[in-house]
Amino acid sequence: LIKLDGRDLKLRVEQAEIALETAKANVSVVKSNVSSADAAASATSTSIATAQANIATAQANVEAAKVRAWNANENYKRFQQLFSQTSATQQQYDQALTEKNAADKQVDIAEKQVNVAKAQLKSAQQQTLASNAQVNGINTQVNVAEVAIKQRQADLDFAKLQLSYAYVIAPYDGYISKKNVQIGQLLNPGQTVCSIVDETS
Repeated sequence: LIKLDGRDLKLRVEQAEIALETAKANVSVVKSNVSSADAAASATSTSIATAQANIATAQANVEAAKVRAWNANENYKRFQQLFSQTSATQQQYDQALTEKNAADKQVDIAEKQVNVAKAQLKSAQQQTLASNAQVNGINTQVNVAEVAIKQRQADLDFAKLQLSYAYVIAPYDGYISKKNVQIGQLLNPGQTVCSIVDETS
């Protein structure tokens, strides 16, 4: 029967559609961040495994260095006795002393390597905790972004409903017998605009 000026209502529908598309794009961006965070968490898990393997290797090196140091110390004691009894040369004694000192330093170095490997493990564990917290935070952002989509969809549905009110539809088929308004005229609530004659009567 009547088409009201719905330009502002159409504008609201367009705005709601843009807001909905923006919300959907935001979800895509946040979900891509989840993938990145998952990859980072996976990488830190690999770092933990590597650090644990490095600790095991370094501890094995310490044990091997201690065995070599013990052997070098025993050799040094023998050559010290032999040298004091003039049964060994100065060169043999010096060589045994050098081997003993080198073996003792090798133990110190191996023990420091264990400490370094443990520090790397601790760092990797902290990175994993941070990565997991980041993943959880991003998952929360995904949930919030998905709720925003639902809200924007509701806004769009409401805007379309409001736009539908710009069209006044006859309650039944018929024809207009009397028209009380002209195109462009402003209407008041409850104002009679026309009369309809039912075709079936």
